[in-house]
Amino acid sequence: MTDLGRLSTQHQQAYSTASAIDRAVRELKATPVGQVQDDSGDLGRYLASVAGLIDPAMADEIDPELASAVPRALVASLADRGRSDPELSQRLLATARELKSGHRLAPDQIELVEDVANVATRDALQLTREILAS
Repeated sequence: MTDLGRLSTQHQQAYSTASAIDRAVRELKATPVGQVQDDSGDLGRYLASVAGLIDPAMADEIDPELASAVPRALVASLADRGRSDPELSQRLLATARELKSGHRLAPDQIELVEDVANVATRDALQLTREILAS
């Protein structure tokens, strides 16, 4: 039997994450291109934590305040992707550092954040389907 409470909590967390990253992607694509206005540091801390969660060698990058806010489905999806793209966590960390320092992101870094947003959205939709199927 499905634990709807657990699933609902995961769904809410996944939806919040997807929404926040989608908002950041919109800002990254707006003028000035490559910059997040207000939440740059938070997004950077979040992406650094994701890098640490998917690559044990980068575990010291995990922000304790954000570690529990990263949806498990996102970590699992990106960890799977990291097997075929061994530099994923390093690229996430480099992007995180640029965001935390307030620098403008390069086009490939914007694309990486957009990719993370797409994975987060896909995972949130999957959880929605699981809830509806229960």
